[in-house]
Amino acid sequence: MLRQTKWTWAYPLCSAQPEITVGESIHFADEQSGVTHLLCLGKNGTCDMSAKGPQPLTGQGFTIQPGQTQDVQFDEEGVYVITCPIHPSMNLLVTVQ
Repeated sequence: MLRQTKWTWAYPLCSAQPEITVGESIHFADEQSGVTHLLCLGKNGTCDMSAKGPQPLTGQGFTIQPGQTQDVQFDEEGVYVITCPIHPSMNLLVTVQ
């Protein structure tokens, strides 16, 4: 069974640091913020266009609107930093073991 860790992206997001196992997913949910977010691999609001990781988070990442959710599966070990260019203080550090 696939375990999912649920994070609610609401501005401002604390420095969350979930640890998950290879093959597990994080369930991103914009349930309460009332604002749009753009999530990508990067730091402090800047997408790292060359970063390797789950496809939905690469390049310019994906947009999540209020009330939407997105599951992202992590298939390789590593440390992934996820940010929101719209809200540069939103950063999530995911460790995959």
